[in-house]
Amino acid sequence: MRHRNVPLWVALAGATFGSACSFGYSGSFGGSAPSAEKPDTGLAPRACDFSDKLRLAMPDNGTAWRDGWEQLSPSPFRGDVMAIGGLSATDLWWTGRLSPDTWVRTIAHFDGARTRALIDVGVDTWPIGVVSADEVWLGPHLRWVDGALERSPASAPGTAAFRFFGSKDGWSVGSGAFHWDGNSWTRQSSLGSDELTAVDGSGPNDVWVAGVAGMFRWDGTNWSPAPSLPRSARIHDVRVVAVNDVWAVGSSVFHYDGTAWTEHPSSISSWQRTYVNGARTYFLGSGAIGRLDAGTLRVDDDNAAPCNAFASNVGLCREAFLAPTGELFVATDASESFVAGPWRRPVDATTSKGTSSMLTSLAAGGPSAKGQFRATGSKIFAVDAGKAYLGQFGSTWAELAPPRIEADAVLSNLSGLSGGELWLTFRHGNGRYATVRYDGTRFGAPALLPEGFVPDASCPYSFDASSAGCNGRMGGGPGPDTRQSLVFDGTKWTLGTSDELVLSPTNRFRLVREDGNFVALERLEGARWVRQPAALGGRERSFLPLMATGPKDVLLMGEGGSLRQWDGSHWTELQAADPNAFFEPNVIYLGNGRTWVSNRKIGQDIGVVEKGCFRFDGNVDRHFDITGNAERIFAYGPTPTGPELRTRTFTF
Repeated sequence: MRHRNVPLWVALAGATFGSACSFGYSGSFGGSAPSAEKPDTGLAPRACDFSDKLRLAMPDNGTAWRDGWEQLSPSPFRGDVMAIGGLSATDLWWTGRLSPDTWVRTIAHFDGARTRALIDVGVDTWPIGVVSADEVWLGPHLRWVDGALERSPASAPGTAAFRFFGSKDGWSVGSGAFHWDGNSWTRQSSLGSDELTAVDGSGPNDVWVAGVAGMFRWDGTNWSPAPSLPRSARIHDVRVVAVNDVWAVGSSVFHYDGTAWTEHPSSISSWQRTYVNGARTYFLGSGAIGRLDAGTLRVDDDNAAPCNAFASNVGLCREAFLAPTGELFVATDASESFVAGPWRRPVDATTSKGTSSMLTSLAAGGPSAKGQFRATGSKIFAVDAGKAYLGQFGSTWAELAPPRIEADAVLSNLSGLSGGELWLTFRHGNGRYATVRYDGTRFGAPALLPEGFVPDASCPYSFDASSAGCNGRMGGGPGPDTRQSLVFDGTKWTLGTSDELVLSPTNRFRLVREDGNFVALERLEGARWVRQPAALGGRERSFLPLMATGPKDVLLMGEGGSLRQWDGSHWTELQAADPNAFFEPNVIYLGNGRTWVSNRKIGQDIGVVEKGCFRFDGNVDRHFDITGNAERIFAYGPTPTGPELRTRTFTF
């Protein structure tokens, strides 16, 4: 009799950038299997159903970031992906844990477009053993059979690897080897209990196992030592294509042709897995991915995506699945890597080398990676070391000559919320500032800021050529009493109040400050400032600075994730991002309620707030300086291999 339950699945579209949300209780399994039951937190499940395809922007000059790779979107895996397997690129399973610290076990399935995840099942969910499209072992204790999750009739003793030839013919290895006959597991006593890490075979009568004790072969009746390898060889994985076509990896890469072994040497001495499908053969190591190219082993080991070469920990990229159509899906260990998995390498990707290495110079004659960047159309505007540039990553850069009021004016800042509304700020020798607008094609006339005014780094900003706004301090003093807003009428800057968002000279909002916090919102109506229907939510103490893409898209966000959007005539309350969040004020508005933001209360704390979810980006952290606008985000910060500049675009 099968013990079934109906699990709670959370549907997530196949985006390249994972999410992290609070989900509900997933139920418990019948019989005596370990329960997945968790106390009810009182939080309603959030659907978080996305199809926005957030993608990494990759230059093409050898400094590409994860060239040819894209990240799938299972929200559970901001921790470790422990196992991955399937039948095709549209029928793929992976399992793991939400956090290496909390061990929240998770199961996910990817159908080529959408990921469904079962959160907190209560038992280990790895390794994965695929019997057929209708039967999959998900760890030692669980099976997915005919569209439902059930307790395994008998838990598998081996916890390292599975290999099934049918529902009544399977193998499990770990502390020894075990055979499944459809009802029970039988230990292979002749192999003892030494640790085994791999099992594979070309058929029921040709099964190979490998591990600490060596490599052994099953002929359908008896076990015998496999053909001898070099004495110093250590084997971690074996892949059996046919009786005369076997790959083994560990201290090196070896191939058996039915008569003898041939070694394929490389710089890697810790190969973990090998995958073979037709003309494609891949090898997975710590910080490296190898592939067989016309009989020669080619190694992508310079920050091989999505592995990190600088990390020596075995198992950083611990598992993979090679689809019949050629896509390679790689599972990564987020506790050791900046890049949480799993990742997909398309069929036509020829390399994964140089994944994030724009270090000191982007191109000859251009800005350094430490510069300020904004997207403008198909090009990049940059300011670095007092100079302005226009160009593209991996291509040529042109140095620009923006107009200046004084010859001694030094270019000090680049700002702007869109590519057609960029601003340069100059500082004169007498300490006074001036600004120049750039519309993506040409510069406007320079305009002086009031004497004694020191602009913020996000200043100026504008939404059209007729007006602009700027926040800063009079005299540069640190206290809230020195805060000052400026309003631009297309010709000159004049004083406003403080902490304003200027949509036009007559269409303005401002935040009201008390005891250092923003506690209320007002709108200019005629000559009066009128309080708006906006209240802080829950435990919030302050709003974040106002954000906008234009007069009909203004966002008011609380530090705890409360959201309100202005459409030009009224405010609409949006679903809060996370009841336990605490967001920092360094935000970039992407439009339509989506915001790039930092979350202080979560370790991997950079990401996008959208539709009630805070969606992590595991590729950068709080040590990166984040700049940009709705068209492109730039991140510059330290990594174990040196400082890096990274860039991301969005398609919603």
